[in-house]
Amino acid sequence: MTKVFIPHNVTRYNPAVNRRVPAFDFSDAATHGTLITILPDYADLFQTQERLMDIRNVIRSQMEVGDFFLPVGDPSIIALCSAVIAEETGQLRILKFDKKLQRYIKLEAFL
Repeated sequence: MTKVFIPHNVTRYNPAVNRRVPAFDFSDAATHGTLITILPDYADLFQTQERLMDIRNVIRSQMEVGDFFLPVGDPSIIALCSAVIAEETGQLRILKFDKKLQRYIKLEAFL
């Protein structure tokens, strides 16, 4: 089964419930594969070297050729994830949300 890797959970504060909630609805992305979050919610995104090791561990152990990457959230984490995925698989298959079409578009780069 194809998987869709998300760098980390992007959240926003919702005053109605007085807590942080997911900023995006990835249910449409789930139609392209099983959703997998690369970094846990509590990860300190400023600890770049540690996050790079975490990213490598997840990508090496779970990603297979043909899986997708959904670039959302912190640009530095997206860049690290993209580099590791390209290095490990020799390709980068991205799901990009098209606002006009209101659906995900598949983009592929073979390196």
